[in-house]
Amino acid sequence: MSNNRINNIINNNKFDCGGIQLNNDITANIKISNFTNNNSKSNGGVICINNLSSLKLDLISNRFINNKAINGGAIYLSEGDIKNLEINNKSRIITSKNNIFKENIALDFGGAIYYNSRQIKITNFESNEIILNKAGIMGGGVYFEELLSKEEFKGYKFTLNNNTVSSYIDNYTSKPAYITLDTNLNKNSFNITTGDYFPLSFSLYDKYDNLIVDITKYYSFINLKVLLEEKNPSNSDNNSNISLKGNIGLFVHG
Repeated sequence: MSNNRINNIINNNKFDCGGIQLNNDITANIKISNFTNNNSKSNGGVICINNLSSLKLDLISNRFINNKAINGGAIYLSEGDIKNLEINNKSRIITSKNNIFKENIALDFGGAIYYNSRQIKITNFESNEIILNKAGIMGGGVYFEELLSKEEFKGYKFTLNNNTVSSYIDNYTSKPAYITLDTNLNKNSFNITTGDYFPLSFSLYDKYDNLIVDITKYYSFINLKVLLEEKNPSNSDNNSNISLKGNIGLFVHG
């Protein structure tokens, strides 16, 4: 497939993703093509890749402009429902070079690309531009549900600029990975009156050490249970089983 223009395609089926759907055993070359103003009411504004047994896909010198979907404004990539992926020796490889992803929109995750696979490998990811895309919740440019390692990610060569979530720059992100305690607790002791709160500040980060800015409060359900542990339990002057109440955390700016 080369030198094509696919514009203004609307997929209104919420249960059937993408304008172009790739599944089962796929070998495909998509080159020097333009995909503009396509809209999916499901995932993958242009291409939806899921339920794969094997895959060899080359994306070379294409333009994905102003496409829209729930997740993955241009491309949605997922393992789907294929069984026994771990023992299937077939390869699943994507090569992506010299593509432009610009002004695509995801209502939820991954303005340009949504990636959810441990088995599909993106190799030779070179000279791609991912710019000015938007997402409603996380990953203005790219969202990783299944995590690429930091080493794999650093090996990619691309331009990621001015991708946003609610006007905040969010070029790429993964699902939350860890929490840090920011409050300085270097003092030897603290005095707390019964019934008072002891303020603690935490930050939420993704796999790539990006601070998660949860403008939409999508992760507001996260609760932290904080316990005070006795330093010298054998000392009769210390109270036992002390817990810190009022310990619900809401992460907005991390």
